[in-house]
Amino acid sequence: MVLTTLPDEAAPPPQETIGRALVTVSAPALPERAGFAVIRPDTAFVAHLIAAAVNAPQTRSLRRASPEQALVSYRGTVRSRPASHAETGPFAGLSGSWSGGGTVVLAGGPRERIRCRAHYSVGGGGSNLQQSLRCASDSYRFDLSSNVRYQGGQISGTWSETSRKIQGVLFGQAQPGRINVNVTGPAFAANLSLSTQGDRQSVTINSAGAQAAGASITLHRAK
Repeated sequence: MVLTTLPDEAAPPPQETIGRALVTVSAPALPERAGFAVIRPDTAFVAHLIAAAVNAPQTRSLRRASPEQALVSYRGTVRSRPASHAETGPFAGLSGSWSGGGTVVLAGGPRERIRCRAHYSVGGGGSNLQQSLRCASDSYRFDLSSNVRYQGGQISGTWSETSRKIQGVLFGQAQPGRINVNVTGPAFAANLSLSTQGDRQSVTINSAGAQAAGASITLHRAK
């Protein structure tokens, strides 16, 4: 008996197993875009905006005043400004006693050394001045007093010379550190210039119709 072996049929390919297990899936992280940041509102700032909108008490003291209120407040500070900040007149820096000397030119040309003393009393915030100036050389002397008032850049007043018993008026211009005055009297006229820097003062006098034609004097304030 002959047995014949038949080839086995090809086995079917294995089937894939379909899983049904639950797997946790998360969204992939997105890369942060360079140059951009996530902006979240500040809760304190938002709360302040809400409080200001409803006029909450804690915001009233910080709110801005109206232009009218600001103007009224400014005018009040100007009116109450201390006197030390008030503007001063051109005589403010002259107070005190001064002394010094220089040269006097007599009528006819001779020159002599002259010694002088001056005193200035200032009032009205530097706008009123009382001055006395006494000078003497070997053969000439004068004793001058004046009362001067400053207003609007101009000065005016009166003067007298006691040794000769004459008097007159004066007028001119003044600014801090500089005074120019024209002096007139009976048969007499002169120009007087004062320049002051700190405790040093220069006085120049040019006159006509007098015993002296002029003088140049330097004074220093007494310490």
